[in-house]
Amino acid sequence: MLQVSNLAYRYNQRHRSVQALASVDFTARPGESWAVIGPSGCGKSTLLYLLAGLMHPTQGSILFKDRPLTESKHEIALILQSYGLFPWKSVLDNITLGLRIRKFSRKEAIAKALEMMEMLGIADLKEAYPTQLSGGQKQRVAIARSLVLQPKLLLMDEPFSALDAQTREKMQDLMLEIFATHSMITVLVTHSIEEAVILGRKIMIFSELPGRLVEIVDNPGMGSSGLRSTTEYLELTTYLRRRLEEIKTNGR
Repeated sequence: MLQVSNLAYRYNQRHRSVQALASVDFTARPGESWAVIGPSGCGKSTLLYLLAGLMHPTQGSILFKDRPLTESKHEIALILQSYGLFPWKSVLDNITLGLRIRKFSRKEAIAKALEMMEMLGIADLKEAYPTQLSGGQKQRVAIARSLVLQPKLLLMDEPFSALDAQTREKMQDLMLEIFATHSMITVLVTHSIEEAVILGRKIMIFSELPGRLVEIVDNPGMGSSGLRSTTEYLELTTYLRRRLEEIKTNGR
């Protein structure tokens, strides 16, 4: 389990102290996918970087598998909007990089990478370089590089926001396939209400700065066939949009 208790984060900016997050509590279990939405600048990405162990909370705790997060970093993967690919490395070398850092032999790393690339439909791009790829292809490479490490916690920060609408839907459907075959906890930060409903079994709604967890919304229809065209989808997106407007107006 991922257990977040009384989490808060404060940072200094231009000689003043800024409270980015305050009193965040939730527990995520293996196989659950969580989406995080809220006003711009409410600390959503800050939460993700804290969960990745890239920043340290000023209050509260994060436990992963009943251990401090620092002891489990090798089981955590982070996918960013910018893809984070090395332009001077081929697709295959980008994907095997993490495995090589973990001391896998080159032969074993390549075998694991090719298997993942085959699953994601990019095996024919193994010798290409990032500058030769489309946005959707780059995102598949970034996903492959993360999944090949077999993470237990997958974190995604606006991973599809730079893609066109059609490609974005294809990537969302791909992630649903991945969720169905990989028993990991997933936390997705997104500005898109629609994407949150497609990819989040549970949806966290945050307030404006300082970010507070206002509500956790269950989404039992997540992953069902044809969800985008259902009444449940429309009702939930409408509810979430209304809640964000209320937060913007009333602060809660």
